Amino acid sequence: MVKEYGRNLWSLINAAAPMMLLAAAISAVVAELAPFQTIFSEVTFAGLLLTALVSVFLPVPIALDVIAAHYMYTQEVPAPYVMMMLFTLGTNSILPMIFLWQEVYKKLSIALYVMFVALGLLAAYTINLI
Repeated sequence: MVKEYGRNLWSLINAAAPMMLLAAAISAVVAELAPFQTIFSEVTFAGLLLTALVSVFLPVPIALDVIAAHYMYTQEVPAPYVMMMLFTLGTNSILPMIFLWQEVYKKLSIALYVMFVALGLLAAYTINLI
């Protein structure tokens, strides 16, 4: 049983660690090069959609989504972007999407991605109504 656990743990680390390192590198490049002041300066559908499409992919640990949203709020990022990030960061990421794509069902992986993007956009537009 311990041997099987170790083998399963190693396969998980072997699959996840390279993706996490790649995600960290890409996130660092995006954080440095993306024109966030321009993107977040005005609330547009294109800006919200682009941000939602990217943020659903990001492998954000539990609770970091709330911390990121709070930080954005304190930096006076418009509320629709804050709500959209709160709904899309941490709910899904590239790691479970890859697993679902390879091991379960490709259409489920795509459907969940589209659903989380749509929920993020819905949250962004709902906050405007309040």
